[in-house]
Amino acid sequence: MLSEDQNRRLTEVGAGTPMGELLRRYWMPIAAVAELDDKPTKPVRLMGEDLVLYKDRSGNYGLVDRHCPHRRADLSYGWVEDCGLRCHYHGWLWEHTGRCLQQPFEETAHPEARFKDRVRIKAYAVEAKADVAEVRSYRRLFREARPDDLLIVHFSMGHEVIDQLAKLPPRKVLVYHNITPPEFFGGINPHAAAHARLGLRQLARVAPAFELAIGVSEFNRKALAEAGYAKTAQVALLIDWGRFSGPPNEAVLARWRGFRTVLLFVGRISPNKRQDDLVRMLAYYRRCIDPEAHLVLVGAFRDQPQYHARVAALAERLGLGGAVAFTSIVDDSSLLAHYRAASCFVSLSEHEGFGVPLLEAMRFRLPVVAYDAAAVGETVNGAGLLLHRRDLAEAAEAVALVGERMDLRERLVAAGERRVMDFDPDRVAERMREVLGL
Repeated sequence: MLSEDQNRRLTEVGAGTPMGELLRRYWMPIAAVAELDDKPTKPVRLMGEDLVLYKDRSGNYGLVDRHCPHRRADLSYGWVEDCGLRCHYHGWLWEHTGRCLQQPFEETAHPEARFKDRVRIKAYAVEAKADVAEVRSYRRLFREARPDDLLIVHFSMGHEVIDQLAKLPPRKVLVYHNITPPEFFGGINPHAAAHARLGLRQLARVAPAFELAIGVSEFNRKALAEAGYAKTAQVALLIDWGRFSGPPNEAVLARWRGFRTVLLFVGRISPNKRQDDLVRMLAYYRRCIDPEAHLVLVGAFRDQPQYHARVAALAERLGLGGAVAFTSIVDDSSLLAHYRAASCFVSLSEHEGFGVPLLEAMRFRLPVVAYDAAAVGETVNGAGLLLHRRDLAEAAEAVALVGERMDLRERLVAAGERRVMDFDPDRVAERMREVLGL
């Protein structure tokens, strides 16, 4: 029999309760994407909290407190704009991260106070998941897998099920996307560090069960060989360029139109990708090169909320709050628009197993400046400006050089277009069939 206190600990899910804090670490389905097509706001009550879900005109989703902290107006009656949700009462504009972007009256009457920089609203990460209905549980494999099947396991992080999959009877092939070294998460995300360490142990432990291991880069293939896989091969990622066949999001294009320098990085917000250094580089860039430069960080931060908070706080501390945009996950038309609107793709990532956004940037004629680490140099392969020293001032000057010297920019764009041809989907598919013996 549970005591009253034990029952309360297990059943209360409000903010600040033990079970509530646990459940807030997991994804909760809250709405169908189609619900926001006709009306872009939806009131949601979740785990004792009144929230409002919205989709702004740039395609970003937000889940924020339902009530504006100014007069407690109901934000479900607000209207969406290019970069957030505006309160219908006094016009305060809220970003999906909870940051206040505009306060029309206060900015007019007391511009020196910058009160908007000192107020925030509760916000949760939210993502739209496509084709969820088509995803089948891995548990079906334990009932349905047969010895004459071919099981392809994609591996990029430790998980308890990997050891069980290795025991299944079918022939097995591992496709390795690389594991982020656990030391990147030290002092920031012990949960991610633990799963990275688990993944590295499992990578070596299950090697005898796989007849073939494929690295999506030569960097990854070498890691497989070092982990003890007897037969390895390198096959590039199959990139679906058709997902960008539609028009770019006009709201995103309009938001960045008129800025001379818009620096872009695409990738989940994570310590190994060093968005913090991109923010520091922007501080140098605005002070020494272009005071109106902006940095756009496209990528989910749901897995690394602590690091995301640190990067956002760093931007505020350096006086860059309005110059750094976190978009979270965006749809394909919005991603295309960000590539079209940017002036340069900049990567200071210290660990990439491949780096698809590098090729996406090249595909859309965006010059690339990147720090040469892990598989980055292999993916770029001469089609971008590689930085061999960790020097943020040097990185900023390299980006400026690409913007100022049209001959250099055109050479990089042309080299990028040639590099993308190496990843022609038909060529990659043929290579995969060859490796698998199909």
